[in-house]
Amino acid sequence: MPVGIMSVSAMCLNYEEAQTLTGADLDAADQLGWPIAAPEAHPQVYRTGRNEVLEPPSVEEFDLLDATLQTLPDFIASGKEFGNLTAIVNGSPVEVRIARVPGNRLKTKAKRRRS
Repeated sequence: MPVGIMSVSAMCLNYEEAQTLTGADLDAADQLGWPIAAPEAHPQVYRTGRNEVLEPPSVEEFDLLDATLQTLPDFIASGKEFGNLTAIVNGSPVEVRIARVPGNRLKTKAKRRRS
């Protein structure tokens, strides 16, 4: 089943200090020999759904993020408004459809007024 971004309001990749990660994540990074660039550079991925609750991504959503991050530099360099690019995820090609959202089409939350 194709995975789309429609059920995800936002997906984020942050780099955090080690204490923000779970012990299992730190153990896996150590066991697999994943290099960490700096003490504050441990990757942390989370998503929000329509309910705006922070959750870890599903495997399919993580694969979508991986494919998108692989294709993003080429898409930005192309200067195109939209395009189809291919990434390799878990040894298989994945087609990513990507588009720029014009600034005037972005939703912004209303600023709260101070009382």
